[in-house]
Amino acid sequence: MSVALALTSVLVLFAPPEKARTLADLRAALVRRPADPALQAEYAGAALEAGQLVEAESAFRALISLEPTVGDWPFNLGILLVSTGNPAGGLLHLEKAVELMPRDPEPLAAFGSALVATDRADLAVVRLSPHRALGPTVLAILAFAELRMGETNAALNDAADAARSGAWHHHVLHATAAIHASRLDVARAALMSAAETAPPTSANLPWSKALLALAEGDAASALENYRKARAMAPDFLNPESPRFDSLAFAHPAERLALDALERSRRRPESPGVLFELSQVSSSVCPSLLQLQSALLDATALSACAGATARLVYLRSKADAKGHACIAKAISGLALPFSIPRGKRCSATLTVRPSPAEATSP
Repeated sequence: MSVALALTSVLVLFAPPEKARTLADLRAALVRRPADPALQAEYAGAALEAGQLVEAESAFRALISLEPTVGDWPFNLGILLVSTGNPAGGLLHLEKAVELMPRDPEPLAAFGSALVATDRADLAVVRLSPHRALGPTVLAILAFAELRMGETNAALNDAADAARSGAWHHHVLHATAAIHASRLDVARAALMSAAETAPPTSANLPWSKALLALAEGDAASALENYRKARAMAPDFLNPESPRFDSLAFAHPAERLALDALERSRRRPESPGVLFELSQVSSSVCPSLLQLQSALLDATALSACAGATARLVYLRSKADAKGHACIAKAISGLALPFSIPRGKRCSATLTVRPSPAEATSP
């Protein structure tokens, strides 16, 4: 499961009575007493437990009609819709839950997650920013939205505050924010903290380790952890899957960079190289992961092992000053990002030969 889903509120499951009635019993009882909120709530919980999500959705909608001032019902319906791949459908209900439970962090965090999932991270930042005092659940989703917006320093601060909760997934988010902010020392420490309590079945940790290894120029470790994460959570990390979770990535550059690394290591004609990037000049520059993603797709750079050059970025084009091999390799390279008009950024690139790496998935 992704970092964001782990941070988002989960469905409220209702504890069955000591002698729980079957789903069939509850269906029959509802025919006689459709306006009984307690019965509808028991039916919703039983339907969820049985995996009958259409019935659970119907029960929550009935509960909203029966008890329109109870925030739990729009909250549960919103979370159910988001978790079944309909974040746009869940937004209205989650916003209603926030209105009914303004001091509860869970609905607000879930609302923020749904906004991010519908490509409205900017609105998520606006809505969540005034409510940092609600605690780590809100802080974590706010940091996630800030990363999507490229506000890395704000994300790093909010993720650090969320990580004070001690929750392993908050440490992972802190590490991710630190990677995007080029604070690799902070990322290493955060991942060590996460590893102490992270469940062995979670793909979050190897995914973040892959990002850190790529940022550090350790391609072998990046591939090893990337493949481990992908094997552990194929549905959530595979964009071809109907269960693909866009919230698995704090920034699109993460998957693009790791996918580019995978492709570069599968080219039989291109020996593996490591890209060491340093001295990134300004806040308008792309992240290290965005730079890695672009450079890994520049196949001609594989011939430049041992070379160093100063990269200069203007709008969506790159130029190089220094070793002629690098200058030739990136000539005309179109970048998957754009520098603001009138701005420029630069970074020092050193291309190093890498040790032999396994290419099997």
